[in-house]
Amino acid sequence: MNPLSKRIRFRLILISLVIFFIITPIIVSNSFGYKIGFFEKAEQFFTLVKNGGVYIQTDIPNVSIYVDDEYIKDNGRFTRNMLVQDLEPDTKHKITVTKKGFNPWVKTLFVEPSLVVESKVLMLPKEIEKKVIYPFVDDLGNGTTTSPVVTTSAVKKILPIDSTNVEYRELLLLFDLVKDDDGIQEKSRDTTQTKSVSDSVSATTSVAITKKIPTYFTEIGVEDPDSLENLIILNNQVAWLEDGDIVTYWVAQDKTPFSYYCLSSEKCRTKIKIDWDNKILNFNFLPGRNDVFVVLVQDGVYAVEIDDRSQRNIQKIYSGKDLDFRVRGNYIYLKEGYLFYEIDF
Repeated sequence: MNPLSKRIRFRLILISLVIFFIITPIIVSNSFGYKIGFFEKAEQFFTLVKNGGVYIQTDIPNVSIYVDDEYIKDNGRFTRNMLVQDLEPDTKHKITVTKKGFNPWVKTLFVEPSLVVESKVLMLPKEIEKKVIYPFVDDLGNGTTTSPVVTTSAVKKILPIDSTNVEYRELLLLFDLVKDDDGIQEKSRDTTQTKSVSDSVSATTSVAITKKIPTYFTEIGVEDPDSLENLIILNNQVAWLEDGDIVTYWVAQDKTPFSYYCLSSEKCRTKIKIDWDNKILNFNFLPGRNDVFVVLVQDGVYAVEIDDRSQRNIQKIYSGKDLDFRVRGNYIYLKEGYLFYEIDF
């Protein structure tokens, strides 16, 4: 084999150097989170742009994440939260998280250069397990709607207020049900669901004191917090019902708001509104979450994200008519007729 001529060797070396000086900066820049951005204007044909990322929080294992409908990875059994890097900045990206048996979660988030945007997944099982709590217990300890008690009148109707199930009677108190001549009567939701600010400030004392209204109410224009319907205060957030909608305020001015209050790194709000086609009758925070409400409307109970940076994820908890619910600890208790349902979150 004849050796290559000097001219050919020179050309090969020159081509190798050109490739080296083109490819190496791209590889190095990508390793530091940069990418080459192209522009329409000739004088700005390309430039180095710092990539962004998305941090997805979830407590559900083995979920699949997609970015702009392209599969990225699963989070695995033990590593729950996921960081997706090297996303094109100054662009909205559609994030989808799925798992068999669960409702999918979809969010469109704006990614900024050099920053990571955060969001927390809301994925409820499509079939939520519920424990039925019956008003009576038979001789074998099984729940039943039939009273084993024989009354003085053979035709007298046995009402759940006469329950032999201790757990059921506790729920009657939780839902503020009282007995009158006709049996069970429910008090007005407006009075039972509104939490007094004086109770919130001094819930552990029974001594009458001068009511002290937190200053943040004055700052958001509320003169009488006790007049607010369904008032809830949790983790620097204040929320209540207003004309059938939920208004939520971030009230800790000296602290960084939760990510869903911020539309960008430079623009954060203090108020978010949740409106519904139908009037919202009752709401509370989903157990263990400060970014999701349990919402009661005419046709059922739903989990609703506060986050409105893009489409809200709304997932059904229970469908039915004439429902009500309460939240206690990690449980949601649903009331439908004379029956209660317990859901463990």
